[in-house]
Amino acid sequence: MRRCPAALVGVLVLAGTAGAEPLASAQMQGERVTEPDRPLFALSVGMGFSPESFLTAASAGAPAQRPSSLSFLFDGEIMGRSGIGFLGRMVGLDGEEDKRIGYDRVVATGALEVRPLAIGGAPATEFAARFLRRLAGEVGLAYEKVNAGANDTYRIGLHLGVHADLPLGGTGDRGLFLRVGAARRIGFAGRDEIKNLPICPAMVSQCPVSDTVVDLHALVGAAF
Repeated sequence: MRRCPAALVGVLVLAGTAGAEPLASAQMQGERVTEPDRPLFALSVGMGFSPESFLTAASAGAPAQRPSSLSFLFDGEIMGRSGIGFLGRMVGLDGEEDKRIGYDRVVATGALEVRPLAIGGAPATEFAARFLRRLAGEVGLAYEKVNAGANDTYRIGLHLGVHADLPLGGTGDRGLFLRVGAARRIGFAGRDEIKNLPICPAMVSQCPVSDTVVDLHALVGAAF
């Protein structure tokens, strides 16, 4: 399992360079660069940093705790020429060994992705224009599974996020990129408590699982 992110990064590099070489060759020969008349596909992998606020003791007046946790992320995208597309994201957080957290989280997200500066425009060739075209907002639904030993719970919520892609190669909207972004999940359905957390005070059997403040993340990927 630990080798999986490294292997995926290698695949992304190969996909990005394979798509970039013909375009770079065309530029060197003075030919006009045109992108394939099909949706844009992208895959990326990275890590996130989550200053959490969901660990509030069930007893009245107990202070909220905000531990910081690392997570792994995998993104997949289909983007239309109109600047509107679909983003799928998987997030995994291992917090069961951290006594401030006490449980693991796995989140599956499906979101509408909108690139406002790409709507109605042609793919750009200059670095700054390529960067601006790929500024995006995300809105969708997230399913969150929380595990604490033999106990678990689930939540469904609203996903809100933004991200920016820094082009690392290729041309237009394709090639390697570095993504930085932030997201938040706001639960509105499911079970909001979990049993027997280490963070729970004595004589309290359940602790609430509430919304995250923000998830910060950075990924490397390839668009093709």
